[in-house]
Amino acid sequence: MATWHYADGDVSQGPVDAAEIERLIASGTIGPGTLVWKDGLPDWQAASRHFTFGASNPSDLAPPPIPNGAPAPDPNIGPDGLYVGAPSREFIEAAKVCLSKYVTFSGRASRS
Repeated sequence: MATWHYADGDVSQGPVDAAEIERLIASGTIGPGTLVWKDGLPDWQAASRHFTFGASNPSDLAPPPIPNGAPAPDPNIGPDGLYVGAPSREFIEAAKVCLSKYVTFSGRASRS
């Protein structure tokens, strides 16, 4: 089991195990830029190179609630910003379709 040391200002703290480092990350004592070292590393390195930072709870990743009076997101628009159900086309194919219907004056043009 690897033991870690971490920098607290100019003072080396440790040795501590990886579980303790994770607890210190959760408490905010260790940040992504905090320097850490363990046997086998050539020099002190940022903790973000060896440990995961950020939201661990999926509810932390949920978008914020819509404020009152703000319009609700359109259910017809997908996460990629395109209309749901619209045919997926490459740029060249979309240009060909557009140009082939350029002089057609009957009916309606499609959005895609």
